[in-house]
Amino acid sequence: MTFTAISESKKSDHLNEMLRNKQSASLLGISLVTLWRISERDSSFPSKIRISSRCVGYRRGDLLKWQESQMGA
Repeated sequence: MTFTAISESKKSDHLNEMLRNKQSASLLGISLVTLWRISERDSSFPSKIRISSRCVGYRRGDLLKWQESQMGA
C-alpha cells in the first residue's frame, strides 16, 4: 500500500466518521435546537442514521457537503 493510498483511506474514514447530535451541532456552529429544526424542516439536510433505539448520528462528510451547499445558496 502506498502513502497516497493510506492517506486517502484515512481521509475516507474521517469523512465517514459518525457524529452524535452535540458533535454535529458543534461542527456546523449551531445549537442543538437549531440542528433539530433544520433536520426536521430542510429536506436537503442529511438523513439521521439510527445508531440504537435512542441514539442517532450523522456522517461528518454528509454534514460538510450540506454546509458547503448552504454557502453557495
